Amino acid sequence: MEIVEGVRLTREEDERLGESGFNIKVGINSGVAVVGNIGSENRYSYTAMGEEVNLAARLESIPPLYGCTVVVGEHTAQMANKLFLMRELDWVVVKGTAKSIAIYQPIVDSALATDQHKDLVRSFAQALAHYRAMRFAEAYAEWSDLAASYELPPSPSSVMAARAYSFIQQPPALPWDPVHVLTSK
Repeated sequence: MEIVEGVRLTREEDERLGESGFNIKVGINSGVAVVGNIGSENRYSYTAMGEEVNLAARLESIPPLYGCTVVVGEHTAQMANKLFLMRELDWVVVKGTAKSIAIYQPIVDSALATDQHKDLVRSFAQALAHYRAMRFAEAYAEWSDLAASYELPPSPSSVMAARAYSFIQQPPALPWDPVHVLTSK
């Protein structure tokens, strides 16, 4: 979170000076991996391999889709939920897998969480419950309020409000699965 904030401040300073700024995106996952020198005697590299490593790589592509910087997998969210106030963003299926997972965004260090942060997480969760129950108008209203009050677009609230609005305009075919399928890495 400190690195993300440092990059944000550097980008703002670069832009203030008329230079091109840059962004970062972070995907974090936790689990079992094979780590070490991998390869042959003539050519090898120190790396990490495994299903959890692949998922972390896929998670890295998700933040721009939700208007945020950091996305973590379920196991990471469970491990860090006492350290950070976490917001569940969505259920997704990443490219190359068939199993859906919940993705989360760390909002702030738990010790620094304000009532406003907690309201954001609580209201977003309410909107997500409406969305998953196909109450798209209620989800849209809640996410739109959050986007206007707490987090300006692009943000998870504005992204999800747009998705709910599209389902208001054209309801999904039944039976509907609220899992968002990602088609690129």
